[in-house]
This record gives sequence, structure tokens and C-alpha cells, in this order.
Amino acid sequence: MILHIPHASTDTLEYKINNKKRELLRMTDWYSDDLYAHERATRIVFEVSRLICDVERFEDDSQEPMSQYGMGVCYTTDTQGETLRDFSTSQREDIIKHYYRPHHQRLSDAVDVELEKEERPLYLKG
Repeated sequence: MILHIPHASTDTLEYKINNKKRELLRMTDWYSDDLYAHERATRIVFEVSRLICDVERFEDDSQEPMSQYGMGVCYTTDTQGETLRDFSTSQREDIIKHYYRPHHQRLSDAVDVELEKEERPLYLKG
């Protein structure tokens, strides 16, 4: 079993964030990293706040519908439509290179290991 916990962190990597306290309160999945644990599960917990990098968005903003609202892989707009932060193209690429891609690699590796153990995915009917 893989537990993917992408939005529990409040670490903003020392970037200047407008309305930081309000946006962390609204956008953090508080304590989900504490709540979701199982002795046989592999936990993939993203260590950075989604205000900096949202690993549940497409890397390519042209494929990500939320990027038109400033909430693509790297947020520039807050929940009120106000400027969250400014960043350069090189900062965006650094964030993707050092956080987004490694996280997705860890997730992909965990899926490979799980499929090796189980030979097939588990589907739950609801």
C-alpha cells in the first residue's frame, strides 16, 4: 500500500509569500502526515508546501487547467486571486528540478516496488 501525502508541509523554503499565514491555513492538509500511517504502507510525504510546489499539478502549465488562475505547479496567486509571490523562470525550474521531479520519482519507484510485491494493483469497489 502506498500513502501519498502531498500537502501536509508548511515549509515555504524561505520564499517571500504574501498573506503567508492565511494561505498556509487554507491550503495545508493539516496533520494528514500524522493521521495517515500504516505499518505495511510506504508513505510518500512531500516535504514542501504546495504554496511553493504543488506535486498534484502537471509540470507543464499548458496542460494544467489551474495554471490559468496562478495555481499551476508553482503558485503565483493565492486563494483570493491576489499575488502570492513572484518568481523567475530559473527559480521555477529549480523548484521543479529539486522538488517536483524527485518527489514524482520517489512515488514512481514506490509504485514499481509495490507492483513487484503484489503483481497487480488493488482496486476497491465503492
